Amino acid sequence: MSDDPIGDALRADAEQALAEIRAAGISCPSCGVNMADLPQDHRLVLTNEPHPDLREGLSAAYAECRDGQRVSLLGASLKTLKAAANVSLLDDMRAAEDAAFSKLTGFGAQGESP
Repeated sequence: MSDDPIGDALRADAEQALAEIRAAGISCPSCGVNMADLPQDHRLVLTNEPHPDLREGLSAAYAECRDGQRVSLLGASLKTLKAAANVSLLDDMRAAEDAAFSKLTGFGAQGESP
């Protein structure tokens, strides 16, 4: 038996959740990394810009992260659009969490002093 049964249970739950995310196949449309394995500082940026294949005045959505390629979401599958929305939401939540932690503790997201 472990000295930290509550910690062990939390870690097991977290691993199970990550396994479910991996199995769902939700990946960043830009870099292709599974959402369960994205680095803490991952940042998928979604933009809406003119597209060369569309008539003037119409635009299309694009997705790009630091480690990936800029991809057009024009004509993308519903699965890809959902993945882009989920990854972007996760990134936004992590950034807000890091900012709140930094504000409360006076330390940056990675534990460095301000």
